Amino acid sequence: MTITPDSTPLPNDAIFRKLLRVAQEKPDPIIRNDLVLGRDLYGDQLLRDVRDMRTRLQPLLAEQVRGPGGNRDTDHYVGILAPTGYELVVAALAGLALGAAFVPIRPDAPLDTIRAVVQRSPIHVVCLSSRYAHRAAAIGQAGGGLDHPVRTLLIGSQSANDRDPAAVARVHLDATLAIPETRPAAVYFTSGSTGPPKGVVHSRRLFARDVGGRGPTGTFLSARPADGVGGSCVLLLAILHGVTCEILDWQAGPDVYWARLRQGGVTHLTNLTEVWDQMARYYREHLRGAPAADREAFLQGARGLHVAAAQGGLAGPELVRFWAEEIGTPLTVMYGSTEMGDASLIATPGVAQSLDRCIGLPVPPQHVKLSEGDHGEILVKGPWLFARYQADSKATAAAFDADGYYRTGDAAHLDGGRYVFDGRLATDLVHQGGQTFSVLAVEGEVQKLDYVSEAVAVPIQEHRQVGVLVRFTGPHRDAIGLARLRHDLQLRVESTRLPIALRVLRDHDNMPLTNVGKIDRVSIAGQFSGPDTSSAEWWECH
Repeated sequence: MTITPDSTPLPNDAIFRKLLRVAQEKPDPIIRNDLVLGRDLYGDQLLRDVRDMRTRLQPLLAEQVRGPGGNRDTDHYVGILAPTGYELVVAALAGLALGAAFVPIRPDAPLDTIRAVVQRSPIHVVCLSSRYAHRAAAIGQAGGGLDHPVRTLLIGSQSANDRDPAAVARVHLDATLAIPETRPAAVYFTSGSTGPPKGVVHSRRLFARDVGGRGPTGTFLSARPADGVGGSCVLLLAILHGVTCEILDWQAGPDVYWARLRQGGVTHLTNLTEVWDQMARYYREHLRGAPAADREAFLQGARGLHVAAAQGGLAGPELVRFWAEEIGTPLTVMYGSTEMGDASLIATPGVAQSLDRCIGLPVPPQHVKLSEGDHGEILVKGPWLFARYQADSKATAAAFDADGYYRTGDAAHLDGGRYVFDGRLATDLVHQGGQTFSVLAVEGEVQKLDYVSEAVAVPIQEHRQVGVLVRFTGPHRDAIGLARLRHDLQLRVESTRLPIALRVLRDHDNMPLTNVGKIDRVSIAGQFSGPDTSSAEWWECH
């Protein structure tokens, strides 16, 4: 039997070879019970939806994109307003098939934020999830008038029963349509926690690479917002490697995570350290005292995780101990950033447990070194680092050293050949009498106290002293103050490094977080300065 190829080939490059292989070989869903569409989606449906979306998108990019396959001489960008999920993947791959880069936009972002992203990129087409079709008219006005018109396009998907696996055999890849891996593929905006948000441009290498460790079996639970690398990038990579994904709302609480784990079948969960911390507190407060059978069901679900990874903030020693010893699900600690695209250093569970603040060893083929040899700024070089900051050549040049290593702005030191995280150079170091130390060392010791459920240490008084924001627990928590805290730390922390200021989180207080869910250390440090610091308890030296 002769199979006649259809007339709409895809580029014959690493990204679409992976997509075609998944469509041909994966019988299980690529996404289970998608949040927006409410059903399972399969590889053959994805392939067909991507090709259909590419066909509908191409005319809207006609003035920017040259040729029927999307090869072009300049860079162009497609905005995507969709939650992490199937529709996002369809639009992203359709844009990549045309040689354009996609720019995920948080769906609930205010119009001013969307306008800033659209005009900065610049974006001329925004693909909309069916959930946000009502925003089309407003987004259409987000450009710069006649000089920057913005078109919107609804992301399409096949109906629930419209599957035709045999049609995959008619799809072919065309080498003449292949797009260089150096071309932009995605733009992610930094959180702005350490300065104005920057558009981080990643090349197609980020998605063309092979990712080990997940494997073709199991279920990957995704719960990160689409506009971050941990959301759309990780989801797209998982699908291209044949992993079945389930997606939770990125604002889901710890009870939702525990309920899903109890159902069983989840094998991979990578999330922010703060989420793992929230889950730990929820277990202590609501599940630890549950009937034995119920508690065991939750524990068995958690122990079914083959990979439980924390990123986006340092996992303190007490959090690492809790998951390993009390739950039986040891955490892998991952170090990365928007600019790095993925983890550049990983501490496996055994290493993370044996050495406080350890971020492990470099992930090949990434190269990592420290600016002063055995300590200093973490410098990273590798094939999936970002290409540049959007429209900011000065910031791009400043981000790399003379040897092409990315300056992370983070500090670390070596201990037995492993990297130990010391925090942000700009915000987490204290300078006393010619010596410098990390507040994270103090923070880790505070977290180990049995009457502390949450703690963050920050430099105060022009980075000369330490302040702590703490949530106490236990029947006598209201009687605990700075004197007790300093007394119980004195055998673990040098006297000059003991906290001189304390603020307490009450039951109704939340830990300050950034807009991406990380601990907002800058905001916390601000609580110990300014005209009114009376709500903090100060040591007599203040």
